[in-house]
Amino acid sequence: MQVLRILVLLLSLLTTRAVKALSPSAPSDGRQIEKYLQKSYQEYMEAINTDDRKTEEKFLQNLLTPEMKEKRARLACATDSDPMIRAQDVTEYSIQSVRCRHLCGCWYEVSYRPYPQDSTTYIPLRITTDSLGKTRISYVTPDWGNRNYGDYWFDIPEEKVIDHQDGKTFVETFYKSYAHTYIKMEPDLEQGLKHLRETYCTPAMQEKYVRSKKEVELEDPMFDPVIGNDDFDVFWYSSLQVHPTKNKECFTVSYSYTKLQVTLQCQDGKYKIADVELIP
Repeated sequence: MQVLRILVLLLSLLTTRAVKALSPSAPSDGRQIEKYLQKSYQEYMEAINTDDRKTEEKFLQNLLTPEMKEKRARLACATDSDPMIRAQDVTEYSIQSVRCRHLCGCWYEVSYRPYPQDSTTYIPLRITTDSLGKTRISYVTPDWGNRNYGDYWFDIPEEKVIDHQDGKTFVETFYKSYAHTYIKMEPDLEQGLKHLRETYCTPAMQEKYVRSKKEVELEDPMFDPVIGNDDFDVFWYSSLQVHPTKNKECFTVSYSYTKLQVTLQCQDGKYKIADVELIP
């Protein structure tokens, strides 16, 4: 019995030492990622400051996931600024002041100040590890997200479009499904959006979509006439609302600072979107 107790005690001591030996690895990885992101951001901002487009593109290509790179382009069109830094340009002090800290899980926060007297800009971002083991940024909280972060923001169930019940339900479920497609940021995002338009928009509306994009492609190449914007961000989802108008075939769709008038058409007992107009 005494031998058994000694064996149990030894096993307990060995287990405790093993746990202690392993436990620092996560913080160590976190610190390495902090240094990596800080250095990468400083190099990127230096490239912006010196107008080194080649290094800028290298940063975007190497550090962002392909899906985040596409979203960055959409956000840049929507804000007329660089969402990676929440600004159009940087200063030498900006570069020197860059810091990065681990928030929790796969979330980190980059911060900097343009000048010593300025307030600090905080940019939460989410990282992922690709198939080659490379750390990449998979999401950057835009300016309107302030310092919010966390995977729970993305825990949005996929909405099934209900086109046979009533107009309001159809508009609500269509726009939630369309927004969800943007928020998921899947590799086939464009195909998913196109499928929704082809399924739930009239041929005339689909033609208008193509025409409207061509009209603004030079100054706003990412514009999506269905949402009246260049992107639909996760931090806008909770603000998405649909309201009826005096015309039973028209509804007002609003989210964040955007408002749309959506006109429906009923075909064979099923609703389709016949027109979308941006309300100034």
